[in-house]
Amino acid sequence: MNDLHLETHTMARDPKTISGLLEEALDPRESCWKVHGSRVNGHPEHSPNTLKVMEFLRSFGLKATPTCAMGICCADSYSIDVGFLDGGFYGRTAEYESVRSLLASGELDRDALAEYRLEMAERADEEGAWVRGPRAALFIALGLGLRVPSKFCKAHGLEGVTFEQLAMEARFERFYRTTTFVAFDGERRIEIRIGDHHRTDLDKILDARGAKEWAYVTAWNPRSVEASREGNDAAQERLRQALRAEGIDFLEGMSEPADGSPGEASLLAFIVQERAAAMGRAFVQNAIVVGAMDEPAELLWLHPPGA
Repeated sequence: MNDLHLETHTMARDPKTISGLLEEALDPRESCWKVHGSRVNGHPEHSPNTLKVMEFLRSFGLKATPTCAMGICCADSYSIDVGFLDGGFYGRTAEYESVRSLLASGELDRDALAEYRLEMAERADEEGAWVRGPRAALFIALGLGLRVPSKFCKAHGLEGVTFEQLAMEARFERFYRTTTFVAFDGERRIEIRIGDHHRTDLDKILDARGAKEWAYVTAWNPRSVEASREGNDAAQERLRQALRAEGIDFLEGMSEPADGSPGEASLLAFIVQERAAAMGRAFVQNAIVVGAMDEPAELLWLHPPGA
């Protein structure tokens, strides 16, 4: 797979090839890289390199539904798009008839041939497949066994980030971000979603308890591996006891995944982020949801120390 590499994609229409994926230092302002050889006539996956990337992403459950539409200068135009980490992977290609065929059918006049070829040359920079986001690029590079220079990681603040970390985030992030995290304060239902500013009623609860931060935690299904109900209930009770031992108040809750899968019994704890993270790690969780007064809910990954 060493023939797969990316190119920095700039508006200057002068892509800078990076053999072996990222051999040369990248401008930290760059955040989009083009897959070498990805501009093909037809579906994006007709490119062997694009296909390699898509097969890798599918192995992690990251799938895109291709779309096809009639194009202006072509029979069909195609697109694929899958979001993950700090960006994702997308492709835009088209299926063109040959110049000879267009001339023979009368769809293209010889007087317009030069203009047509110029337009096709301009389209070449707009078609192909790209990786958006440095974390997404690093994930693909490491996953495909490609060499990544330290200066790329340094330029993008990714020093020390491992494939295992990125793989966990890529596999589960969409699930977390589409889940509704519910807590109950008596008859009142509090709904929390990552990225959204939490509801006014949660701010009122924080204020009433003299707290400024909160965390939504669970002890169910360590490392997102399904455990028995008995094991989950026992672990959840140990989490409650740990919070009580530190004098930390909490509300009972239940997560509600958007995909309809079973939720997990959880606790909305009025606890500072650092202590919540320590408890989450102690109960072998991949991530917790945290927030503060007047701040949006955030997803906090709990990579093991040294990972």
